[in-house]
Amino acid sequence: MKGIYWNSRGLSDLTKYCYISEAIREQNLDFVAVMETGKKDVSRANLNRLSGGADYIWQCLPPRGRSGGILLGEFFIKFHLRNKSDDFKWILMAVYGPAQDDFKPAFLAELVRTCQQNPVPTLIGGDFNIMRHSKEKNKNNFNPRWPFLFNAVIDSFDLREIELTGHQFTWANSLSDPTFEKLDRVLMTTEWEFKYPLVTVHALDRGVSDHAPLLLDMGEPSYTGVVKQFKMELSWFSHEDFRDRVVQIWNKSVNGQNAAQRWNRKLGALRKDLRRWAAHIQGEYKTQKQHFQNTVTSLDTMIANGKHRKKRIFSLDHEGIKIEGQNNLKTYITQFYKDLFGPPEDNNFYTDEHRTGDIPQVSQPENDFLTAPFTEKEIRDAVFDMEHNKAPGPDGFPAEFYQHFWDIIKGDLMQVFHELHTGDLPVFSLNFGVATIHINSVADHLISPTQTTFLRGRNILEGSQSGQSAEGCGAAPI
Repeated sequence: MKGIYWNSRGLSDLTKYCYISEAIREQNLDFVAVMETGKKDVSRANLNRLSGGADYIWQCLPPRGRSGGILLGEFFIKFHLRNKSDDFKWILMAVYGPAQDDFKPAFLAELVRTCQQNPVPTLIGGDFNIMRHSKEKNKNNFNPRWPFLFNAVIDSFDLREIELTGHQFTWANSLSDPTFEKLDRVLMTTEWEFKYPLVTVHALDRGVSDHAPLLLDMGEPSYTGVVKQFKMELSWFSHEDFRDRVVQIWNKSVNGQNAAQRWNRKLGALRKDLRRWAAHIQGEYKTQKQHFQNTVTSLDTMIANGKHRKKRIFSLDHEGIKIEGQNNLKTYITQFYKDLFGPPEDNNFYTDEHRTGDIPQVSQPENDFLTAPFTEKEIRDAVFDMEHNKAPGPDGFPAEFYQHFWDIIKGDLMQVFHELHTGDLPVFSLNFGVATIHINSVADHLISPTQTTFLRGRNILEGSQSGQSAEGCGAAPI
């Protein structure tokens, strides 16, 4: 979803009409908020021409002198919106703050009242006509009175300003020694940011007005419909009825076409029961813990989102040509690195399955060992070789669960490996740790010594150390 906030400084000439119409068409805008139009009303025909034929709903406020005339209270227009895709409800506000100091108290008071009355996530943007910091002006005559009050309002309602890219300032006068200021901005509530964490605001070229249009791109909304994944907590072992409950659920008979299906259904039944059991026993502790985790996660998310927005590339200059648009940037960057790598080269590698003379072979005893059925000791050693206090796998159960309840689950687990050995199950069903038990016994003399990674007893640094040793001995390069 995209939109533009722009103080047009009047809307009477054809150039500004064309600017808005082209922006709607080229940027595929979903909303346009134009401030200081100077028009008491705008005809439906002109609005249709302005939107370039797009089906827009327009709302207007009449001007008071040059102050006002918001196209989209007294200082703002507010829309209550609902996303058709996910039923997300939020508020879009277009703001035009007065340039005269006499009206600024009323503007800030109205902003406070509006924020107090907003029960849903809110986006507030436009020309506030108030700076926040001295760095938002290129000259030293900075009056901190209104910025202090403005920042107090922002802080009291926990509003966050979306980082501006493209230009440092949004307004400039036409004097020979121009003054540059940042008067336009977009604010959001934290709830709105959680929904649109990838939102960006880009200041376009000023062009036909002394204010730069602000292009807002909400990015992809965060998906909130994923069911929370089950994860067993190690603290459950300390509850006296936990083991009895697991044994009771596991020993219930289940139907299945093969051992793997029965295994998965037993785990599914156990997850379902433990979810209810955990929700019942946790109580207030669980609520407090979840609140703390959500708070920490929210802070981390906001920090990460802010950094991500700063890293986004909006345009590149190449030999005097400005490249803009995500598709154009992606095409240019991809081609740039392809040119660095150069064209692909032909290789002389080939695979001849009949040529085995220089390939190490396993002996017949080793082959018999590799193809032998899995033993209970091998499976048990693999299970108990897993490290403790690690993140659980996709099933939600950590290594401690399999070790603690080995005597209960080993029968079903051995049946899975038995069917795998007889060819009744696909090989991808095999646990990787178990798959390497047999192979590890012969891998050392089958695999070249130059392969220093992903083998027990070898280290990835051995290659670089060997290279340094060869260089120190004056060996000729290969």
